[in-house]
Amino acid sequence: MSIRVKNLKDALNKPKQIDEILEGQIAMALHEHRRSNHNLFMSAISAGLEIGFTVFLMAAIYTKFNGIVNPSMLDILLAMSYPLGFIFVVIGRSELFTEHTTIAVLSVLNKQASIKSLLVLWALIYAGNLLGGYFFGAIMAIIPERLGAVEVGSFEALANKLIDHSWYIIAGSGVLAGWLMGLLS
Repeated sequence: MSIRVKNLKDALNKPKQIDEILEGQIAMALHEHRRSNHNLFMSAISAGLEIGFTVFLMAAIYTKFNGIVNPSMLDILLAMSYPLGFIFVVIGRSELFTEHTTIAVLSVLNKQASIKSLLVLWALIYAGNLLGGYFFGAIMAIIPERLGAVEVGSFEALANKLIDHSWYIIAGSGVLAGWLMGLLS
């Protein structure tokens, strides 16, 4: 094996230093700030559509297995299906708001991007995610039930399981989820 190939393998296996990670994150944030608004918005719509697959899969699992499997097993199946939409977003490299709440701030803190740029970025991505989610929800309201894949009541049952908690538990869960998404990105 040549020395150059061995050095490359050593470099690839070597953990990155904190300053290398931070520089990479700032460069990625600057790239997002410099993308066209149209491209960001379209990518955000795509992410909203992709994340909807989580809701579809959870409703389909609930429809097919509720009352058939033990409720604890059903909860495990639902929890295991939850990441599907996020996996689609990551593979599709589309823009999900939760990822940008952390990353885009780095270039502002580093004074390489403005707060106005950050707010525009956030607004475009948030609006696109909501619009994509709305489109997917409209599709979910019609097609899956007619195909027999999902019963409409399953959406309500899943929603009630999520909101049947005190406000501070829901708010704390949202903060924790946002923090975890920020760490992931």
